Amino acid sequence: MTRPAANAAGLHRGDAETRVAVIIPCFNHGAYVRTAVASVWRQDWPNVECVLVDDGSTDRRTLKVIEALGLEGVRVVRQENRGLPAARNAGVRATDTPVFVCLDADDRLGRRFLSRLVPRLLGDPAIGYCYSWTKFFGARSGRWACPEYDPKRLLLENLSPATAVVRRAAFDRVGGYRREMIHGYEDWDLWLSLLAAGYHGACVPETLFYYRKHPPGRSMLDRTHRRHGEIVRSLVARHRRLYASQFGAAGDGVADILRLLTIETELNRIENSRPWRLVQRINQVWPGGRDRCAAASRRDRLDCITRSLPYRLISAAKKTPFYGIYARRVHGPSWKQDAQLFADASSRYSEPRQ
Repeated sequence: MTRPAANAAGLHRGDAETRVAVIIPCFNHGAYVRTAVASVWRQDWPNVECVLVDDGSTDRRTLKVIEALGLEGVRVVRQENRGLPAARNAGVRATDTPVFVCLDADDRLGRRFLSRLVPRLLGDPAIGYCYSWTKFFGARSGRWACPEYDPKRLLLENLSPATAVVRRAAFDRVGGYRREMIHGYEDWDLWLSLLAAGYHGACVPETLFYYRKHPPGRSMLDRTHRRHGEIVRSLVARHRRLYASQFGAAGDGVADILRLLTIETELNRIENSRPWRLVQRINQVWPGGRDRCAAASRRDRLDCITRSLPYRLISAAKKTPFYGIYARRVHGPSWKQDAQLFADASSRYSEPRQ
């Protein structure tokens, strides 16, 4: 069932007539899913369909909520428990809309999510998906100002949440989400598949998506992080030609690509961190200042940076309790991840020279 929303001001008629499906997979999330559905109905986009996929829920409360939502106009698709990627695929393939969004049952959309992202997607046929900045709520607050889309950086890290506006033709072309990626990063895998097929992403720099943070140890993302290395290896193996073409690996062997990838990943994390960007800005304005590592190879550049005085000073500063107090007030609980980057970069990513 499609429920018209409030008028979306400023849209071209052709854009506003585009039907959009929001797919909500749900497994035992009855405590949250009604809020997710409400955020769909509140969209200021005039043509929205809501599809709720019951991925084999066993919780009585969840089953009752899903049944009630079905009576209220939500389209319900039921299946045995097959995991998040398969549930998303089932929801998408239950619709025929040219554009869709996958929304987890414990998250929610900002009111203008569709009206700001769908026109950006429709305005360029080369864009396969479009995402926004993210605000955290629940057990932790804060904001993720997702970076601008960069194809090479996408090979190093996921640039966006899974909740994005996706072009259905692009999704079908690459075969959708890979069902076996039940441990996470299935969205990152999809974005890489779209890149390999010639599509790009786009970021709308506005906070339009709300991501629920659960207490430590209770979210799927926590479990995914514990298997990060294993999952990244599987991503590289699946997309090895894409990685080899970007990083200039000799041949397309996974081991060779991973050696280059670890160096590029560490450089990416350092060079996009706040402290190192400040160092670079100082170098630009300081009389005689320059980037002393700029002309080196990527491996030599990483070695040069980790041996440099600014890097060592930042590493030392981040270990002090005074910095911890300051960082928690300014950046929130996530400051430790940035600090750890400087503390153990060389030990995690250095490879012995041949």
